[in-house]
Amino acid sequence: PHSDYHGDTGVLEDPDEYRKVGAFIIPREARWEHIRSIARHDDIKLKLDDILAQLEDTYADKLRGLLPRVFASSNLDAESLRGLINLFSKDVFTQDVNGEDILGRVYEYMIGEFANSEGKRGGEYFTPGSIVRTLVALLEPESGVVFDPCCGSGGMFVQSDLFTHHSRRLSFVGQESKEFTYRLCRMNLFIHGLDGNIRIGNSYTNDRHPGLRADYILANPPFNDGSKGEKGWGAQNITSDDPRLLVGGERMPLSPRNANSMWILHFLHHLNDGGSAGFVMATGELSNGENARLAVRKALIEQDYVDCVVQLTGQLFANTQIPCGLWFLSKKKKKKNGFRSRR
Repeated sequence: PHSDYHGDTGVLEDPDEYRKVGAFIIPREARWEHIRSIARHDDIKLKLDDILAQLEDTYADKLRGLLPRVFASSNLDAESLRGLINLFSKDVFTQDVNGEDILGRVYEYMIGEFANSEGKRGGEYFTPGSIVRTLVALLEPESGVVFDPCCGSGGMFVQSDLFTHHSRRLSFVGQESKEFTYRLCRMNLFIHGLDGNIRIGNSYTNDRHPGLRADYILANPPFNDGSKGEKGWGAQNITSDDPRLLVGGERMPLSPRNANSMWILHFLHHLNDGGSAGFVMATGELSNGENARLAVRKALIEQDYVDCVVQLTGQLFANTQIPCGLWFLSKKKKKKNGFRSRR
């Protein structure tokens, strides 16, 4: 029954046929076998830039502005670039190694090292797959809006879609403060055939989705943001009438040195009345005695927003050893027996 399809190379090379099923065909010049074949060319850096431009042009509606021409103007010499191409062409990246995604692990490590070289923590760019899968499995997003206000490379969205077996019953809304990471997120969504309303901006002071009330919030905010900086994270720029500071009618104080509690308040504010949030948080936030942060924890308990906290083992992140846990908050009403209703 499929002989005509397989015999018609015009159909096989038609991008629209692939897009109908959420897949994308890569132009021949941009495929890895072609890149390997031109690795020894003297103008390899220019050719890679041309390949990126061709990819953007092929899927302009999805990739415009995501693949800048960076190789020709970079300090990376052609011989080193050839070495990288040959390195990632090794069999270990294509063979099955007990189900381990070797290339994915290398990617996570390199992104984390890039973050460290820029003076930032690697966890801001990606969240280890094991943590993302655990968050999603416990939160069980089935249908509705999934929001991540510090979405990084978009792993929360991709894993949520996998949880629903690509049912397309979820819509994705995100915010990211860094241009580089914003591009990573949009690229990740594109690769997985997903759409999302992703905007650039600082979630602390420039909430790009102020009216949003989500069914689910999944996030991995920067750990202890502002704790080592002289100017903190910007608490002085949060106005006293900011609606995010209200919990059960009481206005919460903010720590000028640590943004953890601001993230918690931000998540809670953006949940709808039946929504649930699952997010990563540094372990120290469970016991920190600073008055402002203690007040937020107390309010969460008194207003019955806490579902549970899951303590994680150490060394889960490739580039930081900060211990962390998973927090789950819910605005679902409890039944008389003390258990929250399930969707």
